[in-house]
Order: sequence, then C-alpha cells, then structure tokens
Amino acid sequence: MIGTFIDVGFAVILIITVLVGLAEGFSRQFSRPLCGLIAIFGAIGLTAFLYTIISPLSFYTGLEAKATALFSADFYSQQASDTDSLAAILSGGYLRILASSSEMIWTKMQAMNVTTLGDYFGKLLIKVAAQFLIWLVLYLAIKYLLFGIKYLMTKISRVVVFKSIDKIFGLVWSLAITYIIVISIVLTAGELVLGQFFPEIGNMVVEYIAQTSVVKFLHNTNVIGSFLADILGWSLLAL
Repeated sequence: MIGTFIDVGFAVILIITVLVGLAEGFSRQFSRPLCGLIAIFGAIGLTAFLYTIISPLSFYTGLEAKATALFSADFYSQQASDTDSLAAILSGGYLRILASSSEMIWTKMQAMNVTTLGDYFGKLLIKVAAQFLIWLVLYLAIKYLLFGIKYLMTKISRVVVFKSIDKIFGLVWSLAITYIIVISIVLTAGELVLGQFFPEIGNMVVEYIAQTSVVKFLHNTNVIGSFLADILGWSLLAL
C-alpha cells in the first residue's frame, strides 16, 4: 500500500514536470547557471561510463604501473592478507592515522585486486586523476554545447513555426532536470545518509522502495548517484 502511494507521488511530480515543460518551453527554462549545473552532473554520469571503457586499456594500465613505482619504499611493498595485517602495516608507518580505516581500505584493495599499499595508492592516484580529467573535459564540452543550444533555441522560438519544437525540447529538458534533482541528488543524498548513519530507518526505506514499481526502477538506474557514492566510498541502499 505504501509503495503505491510513493508511486502515485512520483507520478504527480511527473505530470507537473510535463505540464511545466510544455507551458514554459525550452528557451524560457534555460539559464546559464542552470547550464553549468546540468553540465556538472551530466559530466559525472558520463565519466562513470567512459571510465569503465578507458580503465582496461593498455595506456591506462601503463600509467598505473608508473604511478605505483612512485611508492617504492619498503613500507608500501609489504603484503597484506586481511584487515588485521593491513592495520599492522599502517600502524608501523607514518600513515598510522589511517589504521582505524583499515577495513574500508582493505575492501577497496580487494576490489582493485591488490595486496600492497604501493599498488593501492598508485592505482588510486591514477583513478582520481583520470576521472577528474574526463569529468573536466566533459563538463566544458556539455556546458558550451548547452550554451549554444540555448542561444539557438532562443532565436528560433521567436518564429511561430518553431514554437512547437521549443515546447518539445522544453518537455525533455524539464524531465531531465527533474530526474537529476529528485533522483540523482535528493534520493541519492537520502539513501547515503540513511545507509551510513541510520541503518534501521534505511532498512525500512528499502522495504518501501521494493514495494514500488517506478521508484524501484529509478533507484536501479541511478547511475549518477552510484558514481557519487563510489567517490565517497559509501554504498547506496541495496534492494
């Protein structure tokens, strides 16, 4: 029953979004700050996709090898086999402040399939640098593409025959904005906070989401939210 109410709520939001998009059109909704905001989150989503394509390539693994070589001290080359051994290695070096986070670090090391801190920090360094560079290029490309589209649509929307096109683009834009705000930002932030600090409430929310159709689909396709959670080292609520 609760799941039905949640789906109805999202359906109402969807209807309002459609009406606003058709009424306002594209050119009237669009603003330069909004272009920048969409470019930020759009680039985040595309970065997650492009990184999975680039990371297996030979030139990328070569960069990882060079970065790993930077961490050549004995401390970084000690083999860890579990959380306790990693904590012992961290406690014996100048990174002892990270010993309390050994469980989280070991989980990430296992995901990277590495057993030394040198390999971990080397791969992490390249991963962060690569994702930031990809994001920056995509951000600039999307931002100025949106500026160009806004300028073009503002001009052609003054012509009667193109007003329908402006309304169609306005509908698409309104839906995209709503998805980013409601799903990629609000839903993601709520799930991260509940999952990390209020797990009991998070479990209850998971049950409610599992009863829905629309929200369950949106949760499972929340690419931007998953990428943001990965950067923070947190996990979205799992259905």
